[in-house]
Amino acid sequence: MRNPLTILLVEDNADDALLLKLAFAEAGPNADVRFVGDGNQAMDYLRGVPPFNQRAEHPVPNVLVLDLKMPGMDGFEVLRWLQQQPASDRITAVVFSGTCCQADTDRALALGAELCLEKPLDFRQLVGFAKGIVEEDLARTDSAAAA
Repeated sequence: MRNPLTILLVEDNADDALLLKLAFAEAGPNADVRFVGDGNQAMDYLRGVPPFNQRAEHPVPNVLVLDLKMPGMDGFEVLRWLQQQPASDRITAVVFSGTCCQADTDRALALGAELCLEKPLDFRQLVGFAKGIVEEDLARTDSAAAA
């Protein structure tokens, strides 16, 4: 049986985080969704520093779902930092923001994000987003294992 995907959601809005958690639960049992509330916590989680230093409890994510507009360190700064990390190619970064204008999309993609999507207002669309993330990363994992 396949290990669940670990998805780290970086979201400062508690309501959006809850909706995403529900959407990933609806998308299937193969997604283990972890949450942090800002860019600094995301970096701490990814580096494995306290309180995220126990990797059995806080596994390295396969997918990083990142809001752009956050207080303190924003999503662009997290992407810039991630791009400089040696193992960054093992993490799929997806930007999921309230506003994704073309300039934000271009900047996020230039900083290594694979996709930049605007948060949908409809829960069914949110579930579709979650299913797409899970299925895309499962396909990537299967092709890497076959190589």
